[in-house]
Amino acid sequence: LTAPTLIQLNISVNEKFKLTKKLESGILKYSIRTADIIDFEECSFYTLILSANDKSTNNSLYTEIRVYVVNENDNAPIMTQDSYYVTVKKNTKLNVPVVQVKATDADNSSLTYHFLHHCFNVQIDNQTGDIYLLRSLSAKDVIQCKVYAKDGKFQSNSSTVHIVYEETVGPVVEKESEARRLLPHGYSSGRF
Repeated sequence: LTAPTLIQLNISVNEKFKLTKKLESGILKYSIRTADIIDFEECSFYTLILSANDKSTNNSLYTEIRVYVVNENDNAPIMTQDSYYVTVKKNTKLNVPVVQVKATDADNSSLTYHFLHHCFNVQIDNQTGDIYLLRSLSAKDVIQCKVYAKDGKFQSNSSTVHIVYEETVGPVVEKESEARRLLPHGYSSGRF
């Protein structure tokens, strides 16, 4: 911005911006500069009012200046939980997610999900964070995997996923009289 020396420019009070001036060849040159760090996550745009005051006539003009802040990927994603605990039963389907891990990102970047190291017997959907079993588990199986999210530039902290097999055992009935009591009305007990 340039202005004759009889014109004085000012911007509205704003802690993030300042108006600097410099006299060059008899012309006063103004610049709007940042006075502090600006961050998209804090504010996506700023509205400044620039006023021009003519000292010789006391006339003033005002204009609005909008400064749009570009969202840069400057924040790492954060996993929403440190640990996930999942129990699966004998007949858990293999094509259905057993757990979904989640992360947040202050930059609203697209996230992908990954295992920190190879994890046997499970796979992760990189786009959704869904974790699937690759085979049925038995009573001895315990799966423990570290998972993280990535936003293209930064990697998140990791979460631990614990998947254990839960043995499903039905009620044990010792006496026929107890069996009759457990049956719904209208059913009779018998041997199988």
